[in-house]
Amino acid sequence: MEGIFGILSFNGRVEQQQLEDMTQTLGPTPGAEYYHDGQFGMGMKRLPLIAKIQATRPFVNADSSLCVALNGEINNYNELRYTLEGSGYQSTSDSDMELVADLYLDKGDDFLRELNGMFTLAIWDKQRQEIILAQDRYAGIRQLYYLQLPGAFIFASGIRPILSGGQVTPEVDMDNMMEFFSIGRVLPPRCLFKGIRKVVPGQVLKCRQGELSVRHGFGFSFSPEIEKENIHNLEELFSASMERNLTADKPPVFLLSGGLDSSLNVAIASRLHDRPLDTIAIGFGDEALDESAYARVVSEHFRTNHHEYTLESSDTLEVLPQIAWSQEEPISDASSVPSYHLARLAKNLTDVVVAGDGPDHLWGRENFLLERYRLLHYLPGLQLLRRLLTRYSEASLTDSRLRKILQRLRQYTNRDIANLYLEALANVLGNPPSLEFAPRLLSASLKNRWQGKIDTSDLLAGDIHDNFGRLVTCDFLVDGSFGVFAKFGKVAAEHSLLVREPHLDNPLVDFVNRLPSRYKVGGSLWQRLNDACEKKYLLRRNLAYKLLPQTTIAKKKGGFTPPIYQWMYDYFNKNNINADVLLGSSLKEADFFDTAYISDVIQEFRQKSFRRGIHLYVLLLFAVWYRVYILKYSITGPSVNLTELLTE
Repeated sequence: MEGIFGILSFNGRVEQQQLEDMTQTLGPTPGAEYYHDGQFGMGMKRLPLIAKIQATRPFVNADSSLCVALNGEINNYNELRYTLEGSGYQSTSDSDMELVADLYLDKGDDFLRELNGMFTLAIWDKQRQEIILAQDRYAGIRQLYYLQLPGAFIFASGIRPILSGGQVTPEVDMDNMMEFFSIGRVLPPRCLFKGIRKVVPGQVLKCRQGELSVRHGFGFSFSPEIEKENIHNLEELFSASMERNLTADKPPVFLLSGGLDSSLNVAIASRLHDRPLDTIAIGFGDEALDESAYARVVSEHFRTNHHEYTLESSDTLEVLPQIAWSQEEPISDASSVPSYHLARLAKNLTDVVVAGDGPDHLWGRENFLLERYRLLHYLPGLQLLRRLLTRYSEASLTDSRLRKILQRLRQYTNRDIANLYLEALANVLGNPPSLEFAPRLLSASLKNRWQGKIDTSDLLAGDIHDNFGRLVTCDFLVDGSFGVFAKFGKVAAEHSLLVREPHLDNPLVDFVNRLPSRYKVGGSLWQRLNDACEKKYLLRRNLAYKLLPQTTIAKKKGGFTPPIYQWMYDYFNKNNINADVLLGSSLKEADFFDTAYISDVIQEFRQKSFRRGIHLYVLLLFAVWYRVYILKYSITGPSVNLTELLTE
């Protein structure tokens, strides 16, 4: 496992034992190193895929004024080193952390804008007595946490080093329980652990003399729009990204679902590689959800060395304690289960995998009809409509159809854009407003802590004025960075497996964001409003139609969706899971939940009301996480399976 961590003490020395304890959380394998200088200590452990430039210990510059720790990769190392040397910076090593130090000296806080890659990093500026924390501008696959105390500031790329620093006891932040059970995660800067906070991608956080400051403006930008004559640069940008992501001392393995995005990875990489690629796919044995046949089509087309596995049994849920341990903070995405098994199997083949995440969120996901909102926002006369809506109430209309139309129009004109998105996300997670799962699940004391809405101000801070841009940013960060991307990044890290994401290369993301929307979602105005449009329009027209088999292009969007409802149904019946078993005595005593309501939900589920499956998965994941981190935390992690954990 990789990671960085550090402590700044405001009133004394950092004890060496604290650093040793934090180092132990990165696993038993050798390679962890730390820097210790009185009131400050910082450590790291790294899996170097390019040994020449990826140093494995914190870098200290010549005059000892800066110390840098880095987890992850800087993809544009060569270009930046060439530029810095042209500006008079002479490197003393090939270390990418020395590059970060030089870039910080040259650019100040703007250094983050120059870095292309997936990473978390920390800089200790000894002269200013200041810590600078940052992670990559977009992906958030590697996350960064911090804890501010009266006498110390602690940070790490994982929660476990913070818990093991001896300064905090793991507790649930009850203020964030409603948020977690509504959308299946807690958004940054908040966290489900009390006192711990998260850094937002594209922000630089600084701590000086106990005071925190945040610099925004390194995230998404949607202007100026790409000129029409430049739209064909997509293929060149994607090829350049892939070339950067193929660089390693060992060849990567490609995750292949058979969908458009992972298939394009294989298509482009096949043109750049002089030997067959290795690909890996996982199926579910459920014909309705199993897409492994599509992966085989792509593999045969590009003649890859293909590795295929199938998960069929509810026994696959037995690894939930290990999944909760890997995630550190729970993410209620059911595909975490096959993702964990996929990472485990891929590790037998390689140290690095290439994934296909990103395009669903960058090009405007159909799940939330982002383009529909944008069109409604810009339709002629909408400003006049807003004024008219303020003069009439639904109650003043006798026609029920007109009342419904008025309600829908109000939704698109008066509501906060971020919370409209979050409500849509909650619906997709299986929480229709008529059921109100989270409010009914939680006890009265927890419901009283609820502020009425989920705060997204930190996610949308910066120069984003267009509502479509705000929706894309919100979706990318909420469901992407802190959902899909983090989900696989976490379980991969637990297996010391590094993930590369060519679709999330900075120049490519910048290009897609600045494309006019007609190149993201094709079709007439009527087709767009009725969701009959062509998704990922330019990606399909410029790349997919030219490179991929027709079967792949025509394939409907599936997603990495396991038969979680059937797995849960089989597991609950096989093991006779009821509310008492699910919660255990400790969670019941904590009085977080309405136990009678949970019993009703389980009973509905036993009668094959599979819509309750996702509710119970979220609750089961929380119950497992609570046992692993709150009740029985240890740096070695759980050694039992799900059934053993629930019956302890």
